[in-house]
Amino acid sequence: MFREWHWRDFQEKLFCKWINAKFQSKNYPTIVSLVGGLSNGVALIHLLEIVDNTSLGRYNHNPRLRIQKIDNINIALQYIVSKEIQITNIGPEDIADGNHKLTLALVWILILRLER
Repeated sequence: MFREWHWRDFQEKLFCKWINAKFQSKNYPTIVSLVGGLSNGVALIHLLEIVDNTSLGRYNHNPRLRIQKIDNINIALQYIVSKEIQITNIGPEDIADGNHKLTLALVWILILRLER
């Protein structure tokens, strides 16, 4: 059990550093926690816009309600699917609700598929 938590903590820190390195190019605010930082969808949208050098269109820049967060995450996930990247069993609710394993899996998929 300790090794699983240790590994998860290591991955979370590493993925946060990767995202924050991307954010430096646009002066976006850094994220401290991967799960908390991506849970409203704004940072996820920013990440996709930076990595793919595109705009994902309209989204809620300051979501307060759960449905607004889910809408933002859904915009990001639909964009990922449109790039023919398979994200099986990862839904917007999973990211909004802070599911560690699925959030880590999503970021790992993005690193593998979008990092150039």
